[in-house]
Amino acid sequence: MRRALIIFAKNPQKGKVKTRLAKDVGEAEALNWYTKLLKRTEGTVQGFCTEKTVFWSNAVPMHPPAFYREEFDAEVQEGENLGERMSNAFKNRFRKGYNSVVIIGTDCWDLRPKHLEEAYQALKTKDVVIGPAKDGGYYLLGVNEFHASLFEDIDWSTEQVKSQTIKKCEEAGLSYTQLETLSDVDKVFDLPMV
Repeated sequence: MRRALIIFAKNPQKGKVKTRLAKDVGEAEALNWYTKLLKRTEGTVQGFCTEKTVFWSNAVPMHPPAFYREEFDAEVQEGENLGERMSNAFKNRFRKGYNSVVIIGTDCWDLRPKHLEEAYQALKTKDVVIGPAKDGGYYLLGVNEFHASLFEDIDWSTEQVKSQTIKKCEEAGLSYTQLETLSDVDKVFDLPMV
């Protein structure tokens, strides 16, 4: 089975990342935390046995603070909204012949390699795997086939994302399972004690 891991990352620019967190800590500190999250995510997936592609939001950075090693391919997200960009990334991976594709973001401090392995294991018996976030979204989504409906008519960046995605699975007759619920870092009370 050819496994692919998609990592969605924003280009680290002051005022463009962790905007909700920036309201509490300021834009400079929010950027500092986002850089830490990028490096933390890199450490989590580094060495993980699968093809890894970082899809940057604007352009592939000349000197990225993370994901600069040879084991990471780099591309640019394409689409008008998050759903379209994710859909295009999945479509891209399946066109390249992968048959088990998982996407993660860079906002989940507690994501560990075991969660990734559990996701790929789940896809041996389920059509969809979801890593739910405490805010009602998800930190991970995995599928064995491309299903455009999972990315359409979802209220992105709201507490409805996970429930709407599950509803899409049920409407399409797709079997699914959920991993452990983890927190995304969006606001000051989400920050880890480091």
